Amino acid sequence: MSFPLPSYAKFNKTYINVLINDIQMIKAHVEYYSYLSNDIQELRKFYETSRFSDATSANHKFHALPVAEKEDLRLRYNEDFNILESLENNSIFASSRKFIYPYPLDHLVNNFYSNILPTQSSFVVQKMIDSQRFKPRDSYVILNIVPFTKEEYQNIINEWDSSYSFAGVAQSIQSISTITSQYKKDYKYLISKLETLENENKFLREQNHLLSQQLLKSTTHTWI
Repeated sequence: MSFPLPSYAKFNKTYINVLINDIQMIKAHVEYYSYLSNDIQELRKFYETSRFSDATSANHKFHALPVAEKEDLRLRYNEDFNILESLENNSIFASSRKFIYPYPLDHLVNNFYSNILPTQSSFVVQKMIDSQRFKPRDSYVILNIVPFTKEEYQNIINEWDSSYSFAGVAQSIQSISTITSQYKKDYKYLISKLETLENENKFLREQNHLLSQQLLKSTTHTWI
């Protein structure tokens, strides 16, 4: 028995919309970055409470920092959310929903995907990471959320069917059988060539021995 992935529409609802629709999710602003390194517990309190009062608090904290430190945080923010790349290349992230999830990745998976089979959720979460929709850090996750395109979805389906469905495994076994058969032919060929070379080597050693004996006899006869 194999477990197929959801249809394209359900796939995005299951893995994307559930994040976007979370009313507690912290919308990404550079001001919140002042909490990520030293005050992550405070940021977690923000996640559990209202957004309105938190934005003001984060603003005050950020603007109280030295200029150089604020610039460093802006650079981190731009890099984490592909801001410059989106502006320069018109990438899909130009219209993405940007969030900060103030807990580790396993917390996010348990919170949003606990009703999904672990094999499937871990597979798709890795695709989220590979596509930079998720950027896990030690104590938080950067979320650059945009729906998967049909092309991305098809590639994911193809890999899933190839690696995780029984039909894909059966096909892989058949491929392994074909490769093994080819290697057996190569092995037999190499064995045959080795036997030929051994026979040639034996013949050459015998000829060398014979010539050595003849040379010895000829030399002995000359001296006598």
